[in-house]
Amino acid sequence: IKTQEGIIDNAVLLDTHQGLNTIAHELLHNFGLTDLYGSGSGPSDLSIMAVGSQNLLNYEKAVLGWFPSADFKCMNFSDFLNSNSVDNVLELPNIKQNSLFLLKKSEDTAYIVEVNNFENKSQLVVYLLEQERRPPLTVSYGPNLNYPNFFDLQESRNIGSKYQTEDFEVLITNKKNDAITLNFIS
Repeated sequence: IKTQEGIIDNAVLLDTHQGLNTIAHELLHNFGLTDLYGSGSGPSDLSIMAVGSQNLLNYEKAVLGWFPSADFKCMNFSDFLNSNSVDNVLELPNIKQNSLFLLKKSEDTAYIVEVNNFENKSQLVVYLLEQERRPPLTVSYGPNLNYPNFFDLQESRNIGSKYQTEDFEVLITNKKNDAITLNFIS
């Protein structure tokens, strides 16, 4: 938008009365969040940027500076995932606490594994983040799940369940109290 003071290149224009979720969604664009709808592989009700829920993915909270860095782990994909082993293990000590694990695949691509606590569930979410793609997320779903398509880690019956990505599977292998073990199998 051209103004007398200069060009405004990040603006939100609301031309009708909208609900609070829509206004929040539009305003969050000004802080760097992007739309996560428009494909069949979005995070559904885990993000206000997808379907208008009142939640954000932990990754989005990190982009906004709202996620504690102590709960954010980052590794290179090739350093973490050994294709000759099934011992690629991620231990999550407390599933009732939001967590974020990023596996950097390339300069603009990473896998993200997070525990997102929403609506009294500790949901395991696995997705591929591709910065140059719109929408930038491809969420991996459990093959035998119905909507909302995410495993609740508080449910012991989900031990042995898996998510499948194009590069690996994430297998939920153990639960002890509030700790969980995930195996990554290439």
